[in-house]
Amino acid sequence: MTMGIVQNASVVSQTSVFPGPLTTLASVGLDQAPGISRAFGLALVNTSSQNSQINLTVMDNTGTPVTNSTTLVMGPHQQISRFLSDIFPATALGPALTGSLIIQAANPFASVGLRFTGPNFSAVASASTTPSSAPLDNQLTGCLLACPSVIFPQFAMGGGWASQLMLVETTGATATGHIYIFDPNGQPLAVTLNGQTNSTFNYSLPPGGTFTLAPRDANGQTPF
Repeated sequence: MTMGIVQNASVVSQTSVFPGPLTTLASVGLDQAPGISRAFGLALVNTSSQNSQINLTVMDNTGTPVTNSTTLVMGPHQQISRFLSDIFPATALGPALTGSLIIQAANPFASVGLRFTGPNFSAVASASTTPSSAPLDNQLTGCLLACPSVIFPQFAMGGGWASQLMLVETTGATATGHIYIFDPNGQPLAVTLNGQTNSTFNYSLPPGGTFTLAPRDANGQTPF
């Protein structure tokens, strides 16, 4: 998936994000310095059907915690995106920090880091220490528990942001399925993509084919 900041139909900055693995323990590298407009953001999604307590610990480059850990309580299927400075006191993080963020929970989650320098940003993949084999909840996807699924922890649309999803068929067989868009509370979110406004989009790919789901202008072009 590609996310970007769009102004006057032109992309100011963009990054590509791979599906986040479901896990109960992950780490992500961080680098922030507010004095030079360098910030770190985190997107998390609780993929379970119950409340989840997600523990966050910031480590410096020597592996030493820089402040006390904090716990985020997330509701079923809830998604959040926060700057690190919104989660931890700025005085604890200091004027500049290079290190890592340790994320731990009892229930599976998916996460991705976003590194900002002014309006420019890039995705930072989370390293899963304990991958979870738990499938997505059927309440979330509307399919059987055995339904193979992947999840993106962040989908940005509106307020100057746009997202584009591209699927590629690699097995040599026709692939069909559904794409579900959810709001931060895990509820269906209607967005306008490929000229349709819906929260669920169907796709069908021929062998080796591709499918792109994106906002489009009057000429059918995407901003990416």
